[in-house]
Amino acid sequence: MKFTPSEQPTNESMGDENKRQTRSFRTALEVVIRDNRHAIPLLIVLCIVLLALSVLSLLFIDRDSPSFVLLQINFAMLGTFLALLVGLRYRYGT
Repeated sequence: MKFTPSEQPTNESMGDENKRQTRSFRTALEVVIRDNRHAIPLLIVLCIVLLALSVLSLLFIDRDSPSFVLLQINFAMLGTFLALLVGLRYRYGT
């Protein structure tokens, strides 16, 4: 957006616009979560299964191999995603 010098947005109007966008994003997120309320528990179960497989894989992979590092990264990403899903489940009560 280009503004002429006379219509430059002030910090206050920019803050109001950011709040409005944040509010609309939260509303949209709540609608998506409510419409897909059965998907979150299924994703939680899938993450738990994948984490269990990752833990089993950690037992059988040599610690010096490059795939061990990739598996640790995978483990961390799955754990983070699981925490996010559980947080969404309890936040929105699905």
